[in-house]
Amino acid sequence: MSVVRRIAGPAACLAVTGWLGACSPKPPPVVVRALRAPAALECQAVAGLDALFAPGAGLLLGEMHGTEQSPAFLANTVCLALQAGLPVTVALEIPREETSRIDAFLSSSGGEKDRAALLTGPFWRADYQDGRRSRAMFDLLERLRQFHQSGKPVRAELLDRAVPTATSIERDRRLADALGEAFDKTPEGLVIGLLGNVHTRIRRGVPWDPNYETAGSVLLQQKPELHVKALDVAYRGGEAWTCLTAEASSCLVRTVKGRAGIPAEGIEIYPEIANGHNGVYYVGDLRPSPPMVQTPREPGA
Repeated sequence: MSVVRRIAGPAACLAVTGWLGACSPKPPPVVVRALRAPAALECQAVAGLDALFAPGAGLLLGEMHGTEQSPAFLANTVCLALQAGLPVTVALEIPREETSRIDAFLSSSGGEKDRAALLTGPFWRADYQDGRRSRAMFDLLERLRQFHQSGKPVRAELLDRAVPTATSIERDRRLADALGEAFDKTPEGLVIGLLGNVHTRIRRGVPWDPNYETAGSVLLQQKPELHVKALDVAYRGGEAWTCLTAEASSCLVRTVKGRAGIPAEGIEIYPEIANGHNGVYYVGDLRPSPPMVQTPREPGA
């Protein structure tokens, strides 16, 4: 809250200085502006998550694109890290060509024109909507904008490129290089990345290729000194906006299977790395998040 205090006349001067004789009969008005107090952070506690926060450390969150839960978990994780007093860089699987638009949005008041300017980018309007352009991702950016506007040290670092690579291995290496840059820019803060849960594996290998070099594994080969933890998303089931092929027509809401009986929230850290991750974050039942801009296709359309 901004406070404006006007001081005029001998009585007011007495109240401030305690010495009437130091006041002139008609002093000019003085305006004292107090700095706006940072807005209180409204975070949901997640047991054990704060143990992963440290200056210079990193947290890679694996996701299935096209759900509400993973972007929301990331937003809350950012909130908790800021609450712990750490600057935060949020690393997103979005083309770097969108950097100027996202930076402008984070620095804006978030009005209708600001939203429209962000969503004019080709990333949001692409025919192929794989879930990275979802309403939940937009909501995540809006939450980051609110943090930024309240004076919190948060920034976004984009990892992908608009021009596709020739192979998926090349793309993982490109993501790893960009993640490395994010850490270089955040030496005293925390890097929190949200990527597809193949990219976040910090050990080489995937179910279809034991020698596949994921973005997380390449990152730690390049920077073995980094303290990085990788958590995969764990869910009971539900629905997600998913794509089965590289064709735009394959993207729609589908039912996904999960693991019955797992917690609805929280994290679990494994004794040792499993499936390329240090543990999981629980989100309960998945809810789909369709594209922010395009009208989602119905099954059979």
